[in-house]
Amino acid sequence: MHIGRFTYDKAVFYGIINGDEVAVLEGEPYGQIKTSRIVYPLAHLKLLAPCVPTKAVCVGLNYRNHALELGHQIPDEPVLFLKPPTTGYRSRSRCRLSSAKQPGGL
Repeated sequence: MHIGRFTYDKAVFYGIINGDEVAVLEGEPYGQIKTSRIVYPLAHLKLLAPCVPTKAVCVGLNYRNHALELGHQIPDEPVLFLKPPTTGYRSRSRCRLSSAKQPGGL
């Protein structure tokens, strides 16, 4: 069984992918899974991230060689940082790149 989160005509929902169709779930796929009678063609839906994130917890300098490439010392403990939920991207959407040079970036 393949479950995804989709949008169609401003509605956001979870659904079970069955070939080239998606059966809309009633509610969220946590616990008992029950499908509604609504079915959409998969090609007409936009795939979303599997959940609505509140934040992204990231680990920095976790690759020794990468830290050294950037001229950083290897930390004794993991470097944790948070990113906002807007950090994520949608499937098949465009990603804008800044033209400004960022430290350790483009």
